[in-house]
Amino acid sequence: MHARPPLRPAGARSRPHARSSLAAVFGVLALTAGCDGRDAPADPRPAPTASSAQDGPLALYRLATLRAPDGESATIEALAPCRVLLEVVQGARHDGGHWRDLDPGDALRIVFGLVPDEDAATGSTGAAAPTGQGRRVGYRLHYGFAEGDLRNSLVRVQARGPSPWVRTATATPPVSAKPVPEGGVALATLAVADVPSAVGLALVSGPVPAITGAPPGTPAEHLQLVSLWLRVSPR
Repeated sequence: MHARPPLRPAGARSRPHARSSLAAVFGVLALTAGCDGRDAPADPRPAPTASSAQDGPLALYRLATLRAPDGESATIEALAPCRVLLEVVQGARHDGGHWRDLDPGDALRIVFGLVPDEDAATGSTGAAAPTGQGRRVGYRLHYGFAEGDLRNSLVRVQARGPSPWVRTATATPPVSAKPVPEGGVALATLAVADVPSAVGLALVSGPVPAITGAPPGTPAEHLQLVSLWLRVSPR
């Protein structure tokens, strides 16, 4: 088993590889065929495809040795050229994303945390939600890249009743490095449910966050989720 090369901080670039002698031979053959009027011989190597480019994991993630002061911390190691994206998803809304491009061997530390915030729940005036509009649930979401690029986002969910069921979940990165799942990882989730009875309700944080145990026929808008996602895509 070959040892992996040492990690580089994100932004460092590897030296370009020299062209192989085989590639040079194919270049000469193509030039020769062009000179005598015949078609150049086809390159025997298969053309790259989207699926072949994504064979194998793009990046690994694990629990970081440095813990975030107000949440969790994880280290991402790139195995192939990829883009690391952090985005907040609330229903059909996306926050536009917060991303970094990595080369093989680059390492990046991310931090994330979710804490209640009464000011966020009541609004800047300190007033409660208007009568009949239900309770407003407010949280502060801390997330970003540890190298001086952090965000402190206000997350509000407007419930329909005065006493909604509220739960949060924060992912714990694995101690040993594992591939980032193809669909991504929900790092932190806020769940708010408006149902007659909270008996049997549960927040399942992964692989896709969901509120389970709701009575059959519960409208989807009565089960609200806000999640911070970590995703990795090829580039």
